[in-house]
Amino acid sequence: GSSEHSTPVEGSSESRLVGLKYDAGWHIGGGIMNNRWSKVSAALEYSFSAQSATVTNLSDLLPSLEFNHSVHRITYNILYFPRGRKVRLQPYVFGGPGLSLFYVHRSVKDVAEALGLRLTDPWKFTMSLGGGTRYFLGSRIAAFFQFGDNISGVPGYGWASVSDQMSLFHITATHPRYRLVLPICPVYRKLVDAL
Repeated sequence: GSSEHSTPVEGSSESRLVGLKYDAGWHIGGGIMNNRWSKVSAALEYSFSAQSATVTNLSDLLPSLEFNHSVHRITYNILYFPRGRKVRLQPYVFGGPGLSLFYVHRSVKDVAEALGLRLTDPWKFTMSLGGGTRYFLGSRIAAFFQFGDNISGVPGYGWASVSDQMSLFHITATHPRYRLVLPICPVYRKLVDAL
């Protein structure tokens, strides 16, 4: 998706609308889960994604810049199983805080600096929400389906502070000890100002 953000112009009292568009990319991750309590579990997860982004209307000399970047995300989720974990079909909901690092590759930074733009690697607070179900096929083997949303601030990459929110819808396929995150499709959106 794409969006526009009002951005101050350095050395002036004016601002301009800067466009930010994310292209489709890929996403993978893993985690560990602690199943100590009867209806509550805790999970620590790491995920990595890569995609290209395009920024438009940065300056008159630089009308657009396309670059590749990676997102490293770590989250700590609490999972709640309303039916407990002693049944074969176990629906659950989850949520928790995390951090995301939007890493711009060195080669991209070098090209941008040659054009007079300094890019940075912003950290953003992340909130993870969702739900799913797991079905035990045997005593130690389960099939999972999970649908969730990771919500974080939109990174400014060093040229502006942006207050809009961004989210990534995903599904997760997991084994009782390992988790693989597979995006349905990366969908980025501006959320209403009330959030």
